[in-house]
Amino acid sequence: MRVGILRRVPWLFSIMGFSLMTAAFAQESFQKLDVVSGWLIERKIEPNQQLRCRASIPAGGTWFAARIHLDGSGQIVVPQDVPFALVHAKAVDEVRAALDRCRASILYLKE
Repeated sequence: MRVGILRRVPWLFSIMGFSLMTAAFAQESFQKLDVVSGWLIERKIEPNQQLRCRASIPAGGTWFAARIHLDGSGQIVVPQDVPFALVHAKAVDEVRAALDRCRASILYLKE
């Protein structure tokens, strides 16, 4: 019986190691939290446990070059060659509220 348990220990450690590596990698990149009025809300947890949240309208390409997004002060940033008509004031207010919820706690609650 003990031999069977010992055979499983390396497998258990490999699963635990993979889980830890996956969690560490997840903290290195932004993770999707929600979609609010067509805007993607994402969050990243910094190594010091600080929460970084961002919002953008998915449109392909890189985040800064091809997406309408909100900057750190909540102002709309529209890259060149992206039609500004995609942005509605009511939607931006809802997105700002979602970003406030995102930054307030590790627990993100949808409205």
